[in-house]
Amino acid sequence: MSAAKVARRYAAALFELHQQGLVDRDELSNAACAVADPVAAPFLASPDFDKGVKAMVVKTAIKMEKESVVTRLIDLLSERGKLVLLPEIELQLAAMIARAESQTAVDVTVATTLDKREESALLEALRRTHGGDIQLHIRQDRSILGGLIVQIGDRKIDASVRGKLDALKQAISN
Repeated sequence: MSAAKVARRYAAALFELHQQGLVDRDELSNAACAVADPVAAPFLASPDFDKGVKAMVVKTAIKMEKESVVTRLIDLLSERGKLVLLPEIELQLAAMIARAESQTAVDVTVATTLDKREESALLEALRRTHGGDIQLHIRQDRSILGGLIVQIGDRKIDASVRGKLDALKQAISN
């Protein structure tokens, strides 16, 4: 498995913890900088030194005395010989957080007006599938007959009655 894929897995786990408010991004950033330091990098990459000593050196370099998610991550990565991945993990976590915090514009076309409960259910489903802040734009178009059409960026999901009838007409004509 490539280093980027391994780093992405650790970043995904950290992202879950970040969503719960358990990750101190400053601590993680400082640790990533310490690992990426040109003086420390050869020492941390060398198999000649004890893994526990490597973890202790990183924690000492960033003055971490209390246990936290970041210190446990340093210990885990050191034990597995993957401490050099810490800068990549930090970069991928930052990208995941940026994606989650960005606002996604979603255009929804419906045949009939949605009530507040239906609109809330739709918004919640979109948040679960796309994450982050959803900016919902709903417009009514009776010509779709029923169902809805969802447009997210360049992706279009046509779950309308008109769309299904058109697909059936196309299938029959072929």
